[in-house]
Amino acid sequence: MAWTESQISQSQTPVVNSVREQQDTIGNTDNNNENLKRGPDGTMSHAVNTTSSVSSHTSSLPANSPLRKFQGKDALSYANILRSRNKFVDALSLYETVLETEAGNVEAHIGKGICLQMQGMTQQAFQSFAEAIALDPQNACAFTHCGVLYKDEGHLLEAAEAYQKAIAVDPTYKPAAEYLAIVLTDIGTSLKLAGNVQEGIQKYYEALKADSRYAPAYYNLGVVYSEMMQYDMALSCYEKAALQRPMYAEAYCNMGVIYKNRGDLDAAIACYERCLAVSPNFEIAKNNMAIALTDLGTKVKLEGDIQQGIAHYKKALLYNWHYADAMYNLGVAYGELLKFDMAIVMYELALHFNPHCAEACNNLGVIYKDRDNLDKAVECYQMALSIKPSFSQSLNNLGVVYTVQGKMDAAASMIEKAIMANPTYAEAYNNLGVLHRDAGNIMLAIEAYERCLQIDPDSRNAGQLLLVYTKTLPPLGGKSAIYHGLDLQLQGYIIFHILIDYHSINWPCFVIFRIRYLINRGEDGEQKKQQTNFNACRKVLNSLIKFSVVPNLVQPCFLIFRIGYLINRREDGEQKELKVHSGTFHTDT
Repeated sequence: MAWTESQISQSQTPVVNSVREQQDTIGNTDNNNENLKRGPDGTMSHAVNTTSSVSSHTSSLPANSPLRKFQGKDALSYANILRSRNKFVDALSLYETVLETEAGNVEAHIGKGICLQMQGMTQQAFQSFAEAIALDPQNACAFTHCGVLYKDEGHLLEAAEAYQKAIAVDPTYKPAAEYLAIVLTDIGTSLKLAGNVQEGIQKYYEALKADSRYAPAYYNLGVVYSEMMQYDMALSCYEKAALQRPMYAEAYCNMGVIYKNRGDLDAAIACYERCLAVSPNFEIAKNNMAIALTDLGTKVKLEGDIQQGIAHYKKALLYNWHYADAMYNLGVAYGELLKFDMAIVMYELALHFNPHCAEACNNLGVIYKDRDNLDKAVECYQMALSIKPSFSQSLNNLGVVYTVQGKMDAAASMIEKAIMANPTYAEAYNNLGVLHRDAGNIMLAIEAYERCLQIDPDSRNAGQLLLVYTKTLPPLGGKSAIYHGLDLQLQGYIIFHILIDYHSINWPCFVIFRIRYLINRGEDGEQKKQQTNFNACRKVLNSLIKFSVVPNLVQPCFLIFRIGYLINRREDGEQKELKVHSGTFHTDT
C-alpha cells in the first residue's frame, strides 16, 4: 500500500474560486516486502500444493520406472533438472534413489528438502536440511533454506539467525544476504506497527547493511520518515527505492504526495505520471493525480487563466471520472464565465457523487436567486444547511432571500446566525446593517456597518453605510443628529466617501465646511464663536487620507491652507497672518 490522499477535510468558501483541499493519510508500509520467487539455488522457495503427491518421502522409484536408467551423478543431475521445472514428485524420487546408494550426499539431502518443502511437508524438509548441515556445517545453502522455512512459518527471528549463520560460513553467498534483508525489513515493520519506531528504523538500516540494493527497505524508511514529517529524508529514501527498483510504483506515488503537500504541483504530477507509466491501473495514483490536477486548475485560474484551469479540471476527470471536487470547481469556473447552465450541471454532478457537498448546494442557490427563482434558491440554501448547519455563507444568503421576500424577522434571524457561526464575516454585518437601516434603526445600522468596515476596511459594501449618512445630512449650515456623538475618524471617513461616490465638483469647499461645522458646533447644535480645535481638524483630515483608496484625490496643500484659515481666523472674522508649510500631510500612528 502507498501513502494516499483520501477524504475531504476543508470546505470551500462558496461563490469564490477555491478548491477544497483533501487530507493526506499515510498508508501501510510494505509488509510483504519481497516475494521469495526463487530459492537460494534458483528453485521456487515457497511451499505450494502440486497436482500430484507422494505417500511417503522415503518411497523409491517403481521397478518399471524409466527414471531407473539414471544412476549416480546422472541421477542427481537429472533430479536437479526436474526440480528446476517444478516436477517435484519425480525429482524427489530420484533424490531418494541417490541417497539409497550414497547416504552422505549433501546435495541430494538439500534437493530432497526443497522438494518436500514445495509439497508442504515442512517438518520433513527441515529434517533434510538439518541432515545436510550435520554432514557439512559450512553449507550456506542449507542454512539459507532453513531460514526460508522459518520465515514461511512466521518465525522471523529464527529465520534471521539462520541467514546470519549462512553469511557467517560464506560471506559471498548472496541469496543469504538478500533473504536476511527481507526478513529484517519485515521485523522492522512489525516493530514500527507495535509503536517501536526507532527500533524499526534500526532494523531497516540493518537490512540495507545486509543488502544495500534492497528497495523495500528504502521504501519503508521513506514511510517512517513521512510519518515523522521528515520529508526531505523521506524523499531521499523513496528516490533510492526507485533507483534500485525502477518499476516501484508505490515509491513514485508517495513522492508525489510529498510534493503535492509542499505545493509543488508540477513535481507531484510528474511523479504520478511516472507511477502510472509503470502501473497504469494503480487506483491510488490515479485518484492522487486527479487531486493534483484539480489543485493546479484552481491555481492557474486564480492567476487569471480560467480556460487553462478548466482544461486541468477536465483532465482530472479523465483520471477519476467521479471526482466531485473537479466537478465543483468546474461549476465555479463556468459561473465566472457566466455559463450558468453549465455551472448548474457541474454543481448537480458534484452533489450526485458527493451528497455532502454543501458548497455546491449554496452555489446553486446563488444562481437561482440571481435568476429570481427564490423558492428554488431557498430550497438549495436549506439543503446546504441540512448538510452543514453552521455554514455561514448559506445562513447569510438565506437571510438575503428572506429580505427580498419581505420576511424581515426570519432574515434577521438567519443573518445573526451567520454572524454567530463566523464572527469575522464582514458581508453578514453589512446585510444586518441593511436590515436595521430599512427598519429605521439608524444607530444599529451604523454599528453594524462600522463592524463590517473594521473587519474589511476595503469592503465595497461600505456604500450602504454612506447611503445612511447621505440621506440624513442636513443642508449646508444646518446640523445633523447622525453626526452627533460619532468619533471624528468615522466622520472623516463618511465625508470622504460621500465625495468619492458623488464626485462633487466643489468637494474641497464642502469638506472645509463640514470640518468647520464639526469643530465649532456647540452642545445645543448651534455654531459658537470659540477658538478652533486644531487636533480635531487634524484627526478628521487624517481619517480622510487613511481611508482613501485613491490617496492623490485628497489635495493636502489646499486643505492645510484652508484649515490654517480656520485655526487662525480672528473672532471678528478677519484673517490672521498665516504660515503654510509645504510637504506631505502625514497621518497619526
